[in-house]
Amino acid sequence: GVTIQNATSGGTQTLKGSSQVDFATLTSTGGDIDVASSAGVIAGGTVIAEGSATLAAFGDNIGDSLTAENAGATLTSQNGRIAWTTVNAATERSTNVPIAELFNPLIRSPSQ
Repeated sequence: GVTIQNATSGGTQTLKGSSQVDFATLTSTGGDIDVASSAGVIAGGTVIAEGSATLAAFGDNIGDSLTAENAGATLTSQNGRIAWTTVNAATERSTNVPIAELFNPLIRSPSQ
């Protein structure tokens, strides 16, 4: 698995794990944030992307706060639940989970 406490960059961040991916805070002040777990879960804290944010998990895709300041946010899970407390995106927001298990996330655009 991949475990990161805090990562800040001026460009795009990409995290890929074959099992669980854990992080506390990911911040990109000049690009996108892409996180993928091909055979496990994503368990995150905070994501702040200047561009888009895409988090794709095999299992659960869970976290506290996701902000895509100037683009869209996409959360997917192949066979688990999607449970983010807050998702803010400048443009589109997309969630996809085969079994409709959206556990009460607050999904809103900055204008709401």
